[in-house]
Amino acid sequence: MNPTGTGGCFSTLQAALDASGKKDVIEVEAGSYPSAATVPARARVTIRGAGKDSTFFEETLTIGTKAQVTLSDVTIRDTSNDGIFLEDKGRLVLLDSVIRDCPRSGVRFDTGNLTVERSTIRDNDDSGIDGGTRIAVRDSTISGNDFNGVSAVNSITTILIESSTVSGNNRGVNMNSLNRLSIFGSTIADNGRGIFDQGANRTRLANTILADNGVDCEVQEFAESLYFSQGYNLIESNLRCDFKGDLTGNIEGVDPALGPLDDNGGPTRTHALSGGSAAIDAGNPRPLGKGNRCRPEDQRGEPRDGRCDIGAFEF
Repeated sequence: MNPTGTGGCFSTLQAALDASGKKDVIEVEAGSYPSAATVPARARVTIRGAGKDSTFFEETLTIGTKAQVTLSDVTIRDTSNDGIFLEDKGRLVLLDSVIRDCPRSGVRFDTGNLTVERSTIRDNDDSGIDGGTRIAVRDSTISGNDFNGVSAVNSITTILIESSTVSGNNRGVNMNSLNRLSIFGSTIADNGRGIFDQGANRTRLANTILADNGVDCEVQEFAESLYFSQGYNLIESNLRCDFKGDLTGNIEGVDPALGPLDDNGGPTRTHALSGGSAAIDAGNPRPLGKGNRCRPEDQRGEPRDGRCDIGAFEF
């Protein structure tokens, strides 16, 4: 597939999808593609661009009911609606990609599964991710979205944020239903609200920085949520977020001395730790890997050195 349709290739993603069979791979050459496309219901397809800095989709990609899509190495930008819309029970794996500057959400869906790895969802006019049944975000950055980084409002969603950064959104994570949120080895910073909770949710944190937000963690008075620490978190301040569970190694009331969200190496932007940060060498001291919520590499893919640092960045 290429923008001119030469060499026996399709010129639009929709044409390539219409001609594809089950489990096909669509290779997309560098260039800009301005047309919307819909993956047919129940289809299984891989869409692979030439790189997030060279392949650009400039209209909404809709994933049909129960369709399964792996999308990699593209940027979706400046659409007229959401970047990606998943219809009922769709599944999307987003790899090494960017979704930015959309007038609604980066990814929006009611039910379905979303996995985001080594990707950025930023500067959208609504939320970065909105809705869903299961969301897993790894080694990724969700930043600068006008409303929420991750929104689980009026949905029952299981959310995993691992080795990732949520920064500069109005609300980092917004929940108001019966959701399950797990944040491991991540940095939640510079949001208007880090975690905003209006429901009966269950949240777990380990090896995570929750700091430098307008309010780091806010549970509304009528909410019936529970917060569990699994140890080694740096939480600068709380507002009605009473963490139970394993408080070993937790640091509270301390500024983690984060740098600005920046290119610090790796595929996505991160908040670097400044020298002398209380988060340095303060993560779980157990061997990295199984049983330790610090992964052997940080968000950038850099190896953790000895005892891991708290958060998504290894100093």
